[in-house]
Amino acid sequence: MGLYASCYLHDIGMQYENAGDTVALQGFTRDCAWTSLGDDARRRLLRDHHHAIAAEMIMQSIDASKPIVGMSLPREYERVASLCEAHATEMPSAHYDKLTQDSAGIRMAFLAGLLRVADILDEPRSRAPREKAQTLILDMDSQCHWWRHNCVEEVKVIPEKGLIEVWFDFPPVLREEYAAVVPKLQMPLIEEELSRQQPVFHKNRLGWSLQHLVCEKVHSAAEVIPEDVLTAMQKQLQARKGQEAEERKQALLHLFKEAVPGAKRRLDKLAADEKTMPADEYLRSLQAVARDFWDLGAKRSAWIALWNPFSQKGGALKPIERLEMGIELAAWMLSDDEADQATRVLAGIRESAEAEGTNNKCRFQFWRTFGRCLSDANIYNGAVGAIEKAIGLAPDLAARIELTADLVELHFLHGEFQKAAEVEARRGGAP
Repeated sequence: MGLYASCYLHDIGMQYENAGDTVALQGFTRDCAWTSLGDDARRRLLRDHHHAIAAEMIMQSIDASKPIVGMSLPREYERVASLCEAHATEMPSAHYDKLTQDSAGIRMAFLAGLLRVADILDEPRSRAPREKAQTLILDMDSQCHWWRHNCVEEVKVIPEKGLIEVWFDFPPVLREEYAAVVPKLQMPLIEEELSRQQPVFHKNRLGWSLQHLVCEKVHSAAEVIPEDVLTAMQKQLQARKGQEAEERKQALLHLFKEAVPGAKRRLDKLAADEKTMPADEYLRSLQAVARDFWDLGAKRSAWIALWNPFSQKGGALKPIERLEMGIELAAWMLSDDEADQATRVLAGIRESAEAEGTNNKCRFQFWRTFGRCLSDANIYNGAVGAIEKAIGLAPDLAARIELTADLVELHFLHGEFQKAAEVEARRGGAP
């Protein structure tokens, strides 16, 4: 009963006209009357605090002569109030844990998880009828939310497979464009909630896999998203990508900080053993530490650790090994926007690339990397020569096409339009 009741009542706080009188909002409306707030301000407060308002409305309707919800509720609805408040409460948090603490044999955490997942899976366009939307004044965030739901044709829960399928439907002519935006906004929200509930679901022998699919209809009545709404969605997606990139950066930084003591000890030991180690063995050991720095995201630390020792002792390596190590070092520098330094490194090992016995694979990698370094360093003629040599050594058609495109772009960016046209003509218009 409690779960069903919370399904009916969890969003009731969105509809309360006198929400400003509730304890849940008193701290936010202290300086001005609820009725004097603008529509946008009231909508924002209701959206942000509707779960706490709903819980308060339920509690004030228990054994009440004038119940806010329209009917007097029994004392058992205390648990319903907790479930309703928990459905939009931040988790993990101490307050969420208090709201969902099991009691009297009731698995509150499990019920709360079911409600939250059911709420976020209430996706289909049947929830977002066009006729109703036209009667509402929606801000841009709400419009984006509404249109995302409008693009979901069906959510299938398949218990025997432990599978949840979210089916999207888009206008055929815009299907590819919409499919690159809408699911990428919608699906992470569901994935995150399922992940949050995974521990309590597993405890209760329940687990779900999630996938999304796009309907491939020849004819579809799916509506076209207004351009301003689509643009807002694209901005939201870009912001999410930026946030994810920052989170990855912070995670790598944390990992790097944890790894620094160990890496520093390895560097210190190498420094202490340098005089007694053969130069080639020392460089290989140093390269291994530098690679660990690189894998941890510490690009500058990686190439700085290897740069001077390689410049001083690289001659102790066999030509092919010196060439491979120098190419890797230059690639690190180039990735860290140090094209000038990378160019110097490769210029210093050029004779190894041209030495007899050097295989074509290494020669190709050298000239391809050298061409990119020279191009980024704005050394036009040198870059042209290096790229042309790489094209001549390309191991397959795909590599040749990619490098030819680089050469065309290089000529074009330096105003050599005739040369760009000639290169384009020589490749026979290959894509």
